[in-house]
Amino acid sequence: MDYKDFHKRLLATTKARKIFMPHITKNISTAFAIYQELLADEKMAVFISTAVGGSRPLTPLDDLVRPRCDECGSELRLKINAVDESGAIHPSAWVCENCGLVNYSDKTVKEWLEVLSENR
Repeated sequence: MDYKDFHKRLLATTKARKIFMPHITKNISTAFAIYQELLADEKMAVFISTAVGGSRPLTPLDDLVRPRCDECGSELRLKINAVDESGAIHPSAWVCENCGLVNYSDKTVKEWLEVLSENR
């Protein structure tokens, strides 16, 4: 699921909560299933597998091509307000969750979004 799909699902869940909770049910999964059955323009699964993203929250960066680790080739994750070994705070850092490589940056998240959007 990409960020746009997540946003659509979030809006549908909010609608289901407003319409069916607590009047019909107190369970959000039931409310979402009823919403899907009665009102939704397109069907979505009630449950989402975490096999791809795990417990990591979705971000706008998920729709963009992120840099890869120089050492192992894994996609890097962007860390905000990263603190280096000397205690200096950087606006961001690219971190490899696989091998631990960290590349500190003076760019903000907004600046990285602009750079990555240009490279689509």
